[in-house]
Amino acid sequence: MRILFFFVFLFGLISCSCEDNKPHYSNTYLSNSNDSLRNKPTENDEHIGRNKSTESDEHILPSYKATTLDKCGYYAIEKFEEHYGNPEGKSMGENYFDGNYKKFDTLIFNRVNDLTPNVWYNLRGKDKMQLWSFMYNSDSGNKDKYRWLAILDLVANKNMSEFDESYTMKIIGMKGSKDWGKAINRVNSNTDWNSDKLKKMIDGQYKTYNHITYKKTWSYRPRTLEEMYNECSNTDSKNP
Repeated sequence: MRILFFFVFLFGLISCSCEDNKPHYSNTYLSNSNDSLRNKPTENDEHIGRNKSTESDEHILPSYKATTLDKCGYYAIEKFEEHYGNPEGKSMGENYFDGNYKKFDTLIFNRVNDLTPNVWYNLRGKDKMQLWSFMYNSDSGNKDKYRWLAILDLVANKNMSEFDESYTMKIIGMKGSKDWGKAINRVNSNTDWNSDKLKKMIDGQYKTYNHITYKKTWSYRPRTLEEMYNECSNTDSKNP
């Protein structure tokens, strides 16, 4: 009887230990090795991506007191933020963009202009929007990380056709380095900006961030912004 009790006790102890050693993940952040399991689609998965049937312009500002972008550039970013901007791909709130776009506009314009002033003159309107949007997400903190510079350098470099994280890491956070200086010169002297390549490199950088957030919002941000920009432009052309 004592022997039987001992084995029952030992089995229970082993079971508890195994359960305690299982990894515990939050609902939002998982290690990369488990992303494939978390991201595996099921028939009950919610819709991810743009859903026009849920969109409204009710709270969109009628005009913008900033000049780095054209009206449709600000419009598209505000609309995206109000519908898909948070880490879950939901609204950031109807007043979120209204309350901070002017201060970020100044910061974003100055960071690019101080190092590569020709960029703002050579980018097309929708490309300015993509750069502004990316910096709004990734390079608007107190300290410039130069992620924007790395992205633009990839686009300007004719020898680069795919996103290369190892390439960008030679520039990101590397102020004063040889590669950082080369990037400034190449970006500032470039006059031929490819819109599709810009979106591709931005998407590549987003993929290096949190995989769950990428899936729910960043994965379709550049594409949806361009759609919203074009819809705004077409409306304006019909109603001059």
